[in-house]
Amino acid sequence: SKTGGNRELGLNVLIGSALSRKTDSLAERMESAHKENPFSYTFLGPSGVYVKEFSEWFARQLNSSIPRSNFLVIDQFAGKLFGSSNPDMMLVDEHLMNVLVSNILGSASQDDIGTLYPLKDSLSLAAVVVEAIKDAKDDGEAELMDRLANQSRSLLQFVLRELEARYGSNLFDTFDAYRNINTEYIRSQIKSRFGYKLFLNGFTNLSHAQIIFLSKIIPLFEETYITLDPALMALARW
Repeated sequence: SKTGGNRELGLNVLIGSALSRKTDSLAERMESAHKENPFSYTFLGPSGVYVKEFSEWFARQLNSSIPRSNFLVIDQFAGKLFGSSNPDMMLVDEHLMNVLVSNILGSASQDDIGTLYPLKDSLSLAAVVVEAIKDAKDDGEAELMDRLANQSRSLLQFVLRELEARYGSNLFDTFDAYRNINTEYIRSQIKSRFGYKLFLNGFTNLSHAQIIFLSKIIPLFEETYITLDPALMALARW
């Protein structure tokens, strides 16, 4: 693997194909950080399964126990940071969002959702709406509305209005955390809670919202290491 990035930001991008040992290179740097101070670093991965498997592999490499709290899913990390600076708000995960949307659709009238009314109690319809809400937050609501057919647009607008009317600004999800994190509120707790070195591995793609989030978070760490396969992710985004 080879290293690129932005030295002023302390960003080190370990670039290479699947068999280039870039993960081993990242793990070697993590091992040095761990030996220096087991709480000096945070590792972020794309999913719970990946983070669990990587942490177990890393512990075997060290032949030692590790602080499991150092290893987080990127969604979980963003939620922790945003929630700590907004204690009056509640994190809504995908399961809870499905429940909220199902309740809204279940109580909708035919005037509210038109020809989709016979499907108002369908869990599949609720799941589709939840995905559309995520897309609206990642791509931008206006851009998504332009792409949707009239019926789908009306349904999504109705659900978004009802979410706002029923729960106001008391809820946040991962995309809110990604986009709206205020670094001034979390700067002091980064080093005390998450250390001064950040490691990211296992990402085959990063959403627009995740890139916005990382662009705010990376400067708060003294050093950041991320692995990147150029065949899977456009270097231009970094």
